[in-house]
Amino acid sequence: QQDHKYENEKLSQLTRFRWSLAYTLIHNEQLKRYRKHRLSTTQTIQSKTLERLFDKIGLSQTLPRKY
Repeated sequence: QQDHKYENEKLSQLTRFRWSLAYTLIHNEQLKRYRKHRLSTTQTIQSKTLERLFDKIGLSQTLPRKY
């Protein structure tokens, strides 16, 4: 019984973590877009990395891609 409770707790923690991570990443991405006039090639690479991260945590990137 206790074991089962722990599993559920772990799952909900994971879900929460994934969403907060996604939120942070999206927020950062929006900040970068806001400062678009300072865009360099490194940020395009970061966006690619972001894409990979999203794939890894099982969320699709919902932001429009402009690169």
